[in-house]
Amino acid sequence: MTEKEKEEFEKEIRQKVLMERRAAKAEWRRKNKESIRRSNQKYYAKKKAEKRGGASK
Repeated sequence: MTEKEKEEFEKEIRQKVLMERRAAKAEWRRKNKESIRRSNQKYYAKKKAEKRGGASK
């Protein structure tokens, strides 16, 4: 493998790793948003119930 081919190969590897990290981060963000949304729904449902006068979980 020549020096030029070696550089190209390393570049491709770095790019692949970068894309995998981006995909993993995007997946984590999506899951985190869903978790926050569920948590918010529970919180506001509880607040709404408290306003009506009944406490529910």
